[in-house]
Amino acid sequence: MAHFKIVNSTTFKIDSLTIEASETKNNNFISLAPVESKTYSIDMSKIPMGEGSYSLKYLVAGKRFEKNFGYFENQIPWEKETGILIEMDTVTYQIVD
Repeated sequence: MAHFKIVNSTTFKIDSLTIEASETKNNNFISLAPVESKTYSIDMSKIPMGEGSYSLKYLVAGKRFEKNFGYFENQIPWEKETGILIEMDTVTYQIVD
């Protein structure tokens, strides 16, 4: 499993948030109210073997955002958990070993 802690530090609701691993579709969508945080996990056993990265996709005020980040190899994330801080003009990531 790949684990993420996502924080919405905007004043807007974040809707239709999903994290996908290497082009693999994920239908687990969540929403975050302003300044809300949630945990999110991906079952990596469904990902093809090989190297890859993650794609964070979400909507804010009707505008779609997509950011690529991270790395995994042969279904195994390199980190124990990834913290994701979503701000109006940027997204930052913190790796937890």
